[in-house]
Amino acid sequence: MIQLENVAIDNNLKNLFLYSAISAVGFYEKLGYVKVDQLEHGNEDIEIRMQKTL
Repeated sequence: MIQLENVAIDNNLKNLFLYSAISAVGFYEKLGYVKVDQLEHGNEDIEIRMQKTL
């Protein structure tokens, strides 16, 4: 993730977005990402959209 963030910074990106499974939200929060919203695809299939400002 650090390498990805460094590449984004080198390319003048200000934000990164990712989609996370519910079980991985805590992992990404520890890396500085925050929940933006969630997408429900039915059958209990949920994705959480997360963002980090660089």
